[in-house]
Amino acid sequence: MSKKKKIKIDDLTISVLDNEYISMTDLARFRSEKPADTISNWMRALPTIKFLSLWEQLNNKKFKVVGDDHFKGYQTIEQEYMDKGNSFVLYPAKWIFYTNAEGFVVKKGRYGGTWAHEEIALEFASWLSPELRLYVVKEFKRLKQLEYRMIGDSFSVARELTRANNQIMKASIELHKIPPNLAGTKKGRLYHASEQDLINKIVYGRTASAWRKANSDKPVQANIRDFGTAIQLTVHNNLLSLNSRLIKWMVEDDIRESILLHTAKDQFAILKDNKAVKRIKEQIEKQKKLLE
Repeated sequence: MSKKKKIKIDDLTISVLDNEYISMTDLARFRSEKPADTISNWMRALPTIKFLSLWEQLNNKKFKVVGDDHFKGYQTIEQEYMDKGNSFVLYPAKWIFYTNAEGFVVKKGRYGGTWAHEEIALEFASWLSPELRLYVVKEFKRLKQLEYRMIGDSFSVARELTRANNQIMKASIELHKIPPNLAGTKKGRLYHASEQDLINKIVYGRTASAWRKANSDKPVQANIRDFGTAIQLTVHNNLLSLNSRLIKWMVEDDIRESILLHTAKDQFAILKDNKAVKRIKEQIEKQKKLLE
């Protein structure tokens, strides 16, 4: 599944797909309320067409220059440009359909849009505004540096453990708490959110949404766990695992909450001076600085 993150430049929020593709739709909003038209206007220029063709030839072995039974090929696009002149129209989906291009990702639906490989997106940003391009480069580079530095360190391990334990708790919730007729629905997802809120309030003293409201200055890709202490992250993971077991045993909600509260209290006291936790803390503090 594709993963989206976000970078922010003043009031402009730009989504990033798989750490590589930048939202052309979001970038285009810098200039217009009709991003699709702005993207098309950029693509219909001959220098842009030649740039896209060269990028595909350098990066995509399946790019079609000459047409075949499935794709019309780049030469058809170029000829159409010569024939139609000012009436020529080009947009990402057409470019992909004609040439088997890989530089763009187009998604339909409510959360759809157009994303382009960073090199293409930056070329588009430069066309929109040289200043915008510089800011996008800066924020995109910071996002990638953060991602690279987190790979393999204890901070990343703590995050991945939380994700794994979340899946365990999620499975228990789906099997033992959500009525079958609500599975996969919005109301069904509220059961998951309720359990996450319970754990967050016990460990951090607030829900994730309350944390976000109080920390709107923090990076948009960050969450409450990113700013937790080493002890909090350790207890968080332990409670996720314990809660999944209590749910499976069908323990009453008030009793289950009491068990989780007392367990957290005991673990915070025990781990207060733990040397292993202190070493994790040192690594997490380094990562926090990258998020600030």
